[in-house]
Amino acid sequence: MAGPKLIVQPGGAVPYPYDLAPGEALELETVSAIFNGAGAGGAFLPSLGLYAQSGELLSRTFPSGTIAVGASAEVTFAPF
Repeated sequence: MAGPKLIVQPGGAVPYPYDLAPGEALELETVSAIFNGAGAGGAFLPSLGLYAQSGELLSRTFPSGTIAVGASAEVTFAPF
């Protein structure tokens, strides 16, 4: 059974950190993000980085293809 959804819509610059409260746990099933390539100088490959509270990189995930200059795309990262 899936738990509650966490929706974060920060807008603006990335990366956008989301800090867990003490004693809170997070089990990811999917992550979806919208990438805007309007300011890109060339095709680009978005990525999702997941970090431990210590700052250690746990995972860096990429989609199967690039996004064209000027294009926007919603990318879903799953499974991990």
